[in-house]
Amino acid sequence: MLIQVAISNSPLYDTYTYETNELLEPGERVEVNFAGRNTIGYVVSLEGKTGKYRIKSINKRVDERSFLSLEDIKLAEYVMKEYLAPPGKVFDLFFPPGKLLAVDEFIVPISESFEFSPTQKDKFIKEFGEGKLKELLASREVKIMHSFERKTPKKRKTRRVSLTKKTGLLNQDLTPLWQIIVDYLLSVESEEISELEKKLELRSRSPIETLISKGILTAEECEEDDSHWVIPAG
Repeated sequence: MLIQVAISNSPLYDTYTYETNELLEPGERVEVNFAGRNTIGYVVSLEGKTGKYRIKSINKRVDERSFLSLEDIKLAEYVMKEYLAPPGKVFDLFFPPGKLLAVDEFIVPISESFEFSPTQKDKFIKEFGEGKLKELLASREVKIMHSFERKTPKKRKTRRVSLTKKTGLLNQDLTPLWQIIVDYLLSVESEEISELEKKLELRSRSPIETLISKGILTAEECEEDDSHWVIPAG
């Protein structure tokens, strides 16, 4: 079976075709290999697109079921269409950040004709029976809601640099390499040091540290919250 998958935390506006032998539901989370790494994807539809390219299989199901209702999926589709939002980022909004530890289901009343406190699904069925639950769901007197227990991701410590002063730089005696670093930072507010090294293809961090010691650059310790779960390869 072919399915269309939206990639979690991806800025791309496309969905991608994968193959599976599993019986999946729209909105269900799956682990897929995308751009050489294993990550989370959301099943957008059960109709994949064929073409002149190799179709990968999903790695596995993540939750063994979908936690999104048809109304949730319609809302996601509306947001994607109305605001030209990346599908993966839209579906991410339905889940709290962090690694999923456990999920509990609660029965919640939505009609005054059948009032009770939100109750765990197992306890509700034990007290009222599964037939009663199906009856109330069909008549829209109750709904099922999910409680997610998640492990909050640790904040990643980074070191960012910015220009101490954007005026008076013409009076500085800069080497060609220092000038390249300064010119780049004139175009951005700040940059993580490791990213600055990569983007400017610096052989070492010493030119940046020298500019910091001269007071031309200011370094600041920051904490970044990597709020989306990416499964390590392998």
